[in-house]
Parts: sequence; structure tokens; C-alpha cells
Amino acid sequence: MRRGTAISEARCQPEEGASNGASLPSGPATRKLRALWHSAYHLGLIHDRSDEALGAWLRRLTHLDGNACAEPAGLDRPIQALKAWLTRAAGVDWRPHVSLGQDGRVRETRRPRARVLEAQWRLLHRRGRVRIGSDAALGAYAARLVGLGRADSHLALSNAQTDALIRHFGKCIRAASERHD
Repeated sequence: MRRGTAISEARCQPEEGASNGASLPSGPATRKLRALWHSAYHLGLIHDRSDEALGAWLRRLTHLDGNACAEPAGLDRPIQALKAWLTRAAGVDWRPHVSLGQDGRVRETRRPRARVLEAQWRLLHRRGRVRIGSDAALGAYAARLVGLGRADSHLALSNAQTDALIRHFGKCIRAASERHD
């Protein structure tokens, strides 16, 4: 992100339930944008995962202020921009996972959380924090960590388990980054 960019003050109302005074609209697009922002944090790309930081980034990107930032329809461009940044900077591959179903047909499964996990695992491998950088090793590690009792694919994790593992890997990535600074 560029430093020193002037940020216009938004006059939007905070999202209901937001305790930090952020001026983000409510709705599914905002939840997706926030999830991507948190992913950037857990991938070590940003240092502030707050709604205020997201709102500031959003205003710089869209140049919106006032009531214009309350329109969730305008969030597609920022969502795509964040996804592209996560792809470039951290290697997140957003394509669906492909497998064979029991009927022998090719099946596509969209698991964006799993894709963030995979990118985190590769980052940790490059930084020497894990020895084996394969998805199979990630699955075995994830199964042991969440107590599945067997080596399984990380795709078998629930959303809550995946989120917990993303937070865990995020701590490891930030710790490894502090050592490299």
C-alpha cells in the first residue's frame, strides 16, 4: 500500500455490531471483503486487520466518501483487487479444488479458506518453519492439530477448524517475519 496518501473522512454510519467505529456497509459483500482483509493479515501482508484500516484502504482505492461508501454494490472492485493482491503477494490460488465424485464425475469444490491455508503453508515452508511444503503434509498437520485422529486432507476441516488453523498459521508467519526484519 502507498504511504502518505490523503484519506477523505467518511460520514457513513458504522456497521451494526461494529465496535470500532468503522464505516463499512453491512451485507455479504462486506463480509467477503472483511474475510479477505483478515486473510491478508494472516498471510503477513498487512499489520492492522481492523475495520478502520480496511475502511481507509477502501476509501483510498475507491475514492468514496460520505454516503457513497454505504453502497455494498460498489464492493466488487475492491474484492477483486484484494483477491488479486493476495494472489500476487502470497500465492493464493482461488481456483476450485477438483476431485472425482463417487459417481466418477469430476467435481469442483470452492474452498477459499483452504486456499488461504495452502498459501500460508507454502510461506511457512519457504521460511523454513515446516519441512515439507506439500498439501498432503498440510493435511496431516491439520488433522493432528485439530484432532481428527488420522491424516486427512485439509479440505475435510470444518470452517471453524479452518479459521482456527488460519489464525495459528498467521501467528507463525508473523513470528517468522519478525525474525527476518
